[in-house]
Amino acid sequence: RPDYSSLPDVISLNWVAGVFSVSWDTVRKYSGLDGYFFLRYIRMNLRICFVTSFWAFLILVPTYATGENNGQKGWYHLSVANVLSGSGRMWIPAIFAYFFSG
Repeated sequence: RPDYSSLPDVISLNWVAGVFSVSWDTVRKYSGLDGYFFLRYIRMNLRICFVTSFWAFLILVPTYATGENNGQKGWYHLSVANVLSGSGRMWIPAIFAYFFSG
């Protein structure tokens, strides 16, 4: 029978700290230039998503949650479906998309 006692625990997230503690020089040395730039690309996308999500929760979610279309239930209460068509609140998501898309 194989000995499974030396295998790492798949469920735990102990590996996350090790991944973030590796220096960029080590990544470049062992994974090459392609891997280095791919990880930098992923890191930049995470930063962009974090900043956009922060402002979305700060601006868009309250706008949607206080909408006038009270017939929405569940998660639709926190979406643009809760804002009435033709309402002045429809400009808020449009302006948000304009500023965060370029």
